[in-house]
Amino acid sequence: MAKKGKTKKSGMEKRRHDKRHRKMVKRKKLMIHRSPAQITSPHQLEKLLKTLPNLAFDPMLQDLYLDEKMMQELIDQGLEEPQILSRLLTPEFLEELGRRLEDVEDSAVPQSPKALLAKASRHQLEHSEEIPHLSNPLLFAFFLKTRAMVEGNPMKLADLASAIRDFEERNADWIAEASENPELLKNEVEEEIETPKEDLEPAVFSDEIMQDLEKDLEGLSQQRADRMREDLELFLEDFGPPPLEQWTSSMVDQFFLEWFVEHANPTDEDRLSMRETMLHLFKFLRVRKMLGEDFSPGSLQESEPTSPESQRTVA
Repeated sequence: MAKKGKTKKSGMEKRRHDKRHRKMVKRKKLMIHRSPAQITSPHQLEKLLKTLPNLAFDPMLQDLYLDEKMMQELIDQGLEEPQILSRLLTPEFLEELGRRLEDVEDSAVPQSPKALLAKASRHQLEHSEEIPHLSNPLLFAFFLKTRAMVEGNPMKLADLASAIRDFEERNADWIAEASENPELLKNEVEEEIETPKEDLEPAVFSDEIMQDLEKDLEGLSQQRADRMREDLELFLEDFGPPPLEQWTSSMVDQFFLEWFVEHANPTDEDRLSMRETMLHLFKFLRVRKMLGEDFSPGSLQESEPTSPESQRTVA
């Protein structure tokens, strides 16, 4: 089972590139006699950049939101807004946003304000190691738009400017601190990927718990124990869940239904193995009163584990 990265779909990429090229050629033919307004001064550039958040309401982006269910759970946990936004900026969302910004740029008049804004946003997404995601005002707009939807009061474009102003005022201290220390702006997932992990022990559990878990696995057959160790490494180290007290059903669903599929390219056997491993881990934690009895992610309830080892009682 591949653990990291994903196979490039060269055929799909080529078709998308060809489609984009055809659209650009067609657009240039249609727009050849149109001369968009030129940005000729720093003042004009500054004025243009202030409209960047408005892209969140472009017809090609209007129906795109962050994960509403996950946002509600994070709000219920009482986390700060920057923390919530950081966790909602998943690779899946950023990839979809990048694709749509590309479409916005393709459909706009070359060098028009909209084309320039879409291009600048794509550049920022593609160079997050230099320009952290959480410094992108367009992502603030998606956060506020999604939060308004979660709260049952959908936002309109006319409300956006004041909402962003209030957001910046509420988080002024955090923004000031982050401006002095840009590392604070980085997406937590990015930090997990970039930080070398010499120690194989996942930080979410103590040495004692990890030792108990290893003893528990020793009670299984060698083959099943090895598979579970591999599955746990994939979940605890490669995926990198938050501390145990912050675990939610949607976090597990995201891992099992999205991250695992994208990064591991699992077979049916791999899926069954991972489901059994996760259920085994949850039972292990419940026995030790570390996880509530009602913690039951829907993605793991699709079928019951069938291997003999999964039916063993956790010590």
